[in-house]
Amino acid sequence: WTGLQSDFKIHDDATESSHPKRTFLDELYDLLEPFQDTQLDSGQARLILAINLGTLNNFLVDDNGRRFSCLGDYVKRKRIFEIGMIVDNMFDSDSSFQHVNFCDHNLFVLSPDGPKSTLIEDAIKNVVNPSNDNPFYKAYEKHKKNHPANCPVHYNFELLQSPEIRSQISDLLIECIVRNHLIISIRALYNFIYDLIVPVDLSSISCDEAIKRIENYSEDDFLKAIIPNYIFDHPELSSIFAQLQAFDPATKRSAELDNCVIELMVSADKEAIFTRYLPLEKVGKVFHSALKKLKDEKDSVIVSTFIRSAFFWEGQVRFGLHDDLYHNFMRSLYGWYSGDTRSLKPVYKLIQHTITNWFGMCPDGHINLEVGRQQLKYRISEVVQTLPAPLPALKSSDDDIKRFQLYLPLCFRNDGKTITLDTNYRLFDLACKMKEGYCPTRKDHGDFVHFSKFIESVSEVGEARECIHFSEANGKRYVLELDTFGDFCFKVVQI
Repeated sequence: WTGLQSDFKIHDDATESSHPKRTFLDELYDLLEPFQDTQLDSGQARLILAINLGTLNNFLVDDNGRRFSCLGDYVKRKRIFEIGMIVDNMFDSDSSFQHVNFCDHNLFVLSPDGPKSTLIEDAIKNVVNPSNDNPFYKAYEKHKKNHPANCPVHYNFELLQSPEIRSQISDLLIECIVRNHLIISIRALYNFIYDLIVPVDLSSISCDEAIKRIENYSEDDFLKAIIPNYIFDHPELSSIFAQLQAFDPATKRSAELDNCVIELMVSADKEAIFTRYLPLEKVGKVFHSALKKLKDEKDSVIVSTFIRSAFFWEGQVRFGLHDDLYHNFMRSLYGWYSGDTRSLKPVYKLIQHTITNWFGMCPDGHINLEVGRQQLKYRISEVVQTLPAPLPALKSSDDDIKRFQLYLPLCFRNDGKTITLDTNYRLFDLACKMKEGYCPTRKDHGDFVHFSKFIESVSEVGEARECIHFSEANGKRYVLELDTFGDFCFKVVQI
């Protein structure tokens, strides 16, 4: 790093301006002056520039090839703006420009055992690592000497020292990223870790005030402030917490979990049930003590605490909360990026079914047409054959895939024309629901505009102008088609 600082000029914010009357574009023109077309061969300047794609695009559009056409050509040749492409960032000895693109790097990797993130787990571990070299740990030890035993800050700090808990939190964040395209910056991640450790009611008061408040904590207050409950109950803290609320295991049900909850509710010794699933050495004496003293009228707290705690320590599989749909998508994603094209075969079949039924149930090989006013008596459709045309599989020499996009690139062929569709988790989820009989609503059509446009592209190369099919609820079917002389013919289809 010292060598880089001495050999290169480093500019880490391409959107900044050093003067209120100058824009960031003015700054970039001055900064990149040694790299304009007329000076590339003679210049000796070396620059490392951190720039986002939007700013780079704005700069090249503003220049319009007048002074920086070589830079523009390099960007096009390296396909830097093609977000969906996984392009090698290899050193190009013949170029004055080099780049590293982080758009296809994620906070986690794809592995044969599912997605995992050493980055997220290590970030948490570094905060709670029991080492004298760790300032956070030294602060925790000092804090512990002056605060009551039921301090949730201590409990949460110690809880995050468990690899099991760190892994579960990491899995939850990965699921938020995949399902909802949540963007988590490193700063947001560390803010999240702080918010996990320090409950919001203790974060903005002095130590003396915090000690008094904790001393007055009820068992209910303590249980609500520890991570298994707290992580799902505070969507107001950040976008991460807001997303996590949707994954609250206390809102889910399964036969296995219901049996455990019923047993817990009818048992006279609730602590024994907790101990069976959550051993003392895992959850700690303070946790068990709070449960033991909790009043019977707090059954809702007991149940939610049991479900959430069991989720973190026992995992999802034991209580039937394992989401097969999500894990199937991640397996397909890993299969594609590891070079297994056949792993996409079930996804192709699923999307073909979705294409056929996007505008209502339809025979295989047909697509219903929207003709303006809703048709109550007839369904109007056209014949469209969408055949899978898989792209060449990507191959990785590593078991863990580090560079990938969060969608499956599907490709279909229709009447000789190839049409592509990027299938993310949300579309995959909707397609699975439709396979089970769900009918998409107007809201779905609005939320999945890219899929509706894909359907339009498919329809454009169908035979809509030459042959239209009509069907009634009573089973009668008709065809309106052009004959060889260009005249329309209306036929009744014999069933």
